Amino acid sequence: MCFFSVLCAVMLIAGSSYGQSKKELEKKKNAIQKDIEYTNQLLKQTKKNKSASLNQLVTLNKKLRTGLSLSQRSIQRSIQWTMKLAQ
Repeated sequence: MCFFSVLCAVMLIAGSSYGQSKKELEKKKNAIQKDIEYTNQLLKQTKKNKSASLNQLVTLNKKLRTGLSLSQRSIQRSIQWTMKLAQ
């Protein structure tokens, strides 16, 4: 993605550089660089969020498995107790 951003920036500068001063080109270059840095920050944040979400999912799955296991044991005990009462 970063490569694509840089490539677009270079093409943009190259296409519109005719008749522009060095100062104007530097200004555009700096603006594009800031955009690239911002995009990279967003990408890093997205990766962190993805990692946190995956960790939450794993934790939730463990809790569900544990809860199901407890529920199954509870049902088994209830059945056993009912069977003892029926005898």
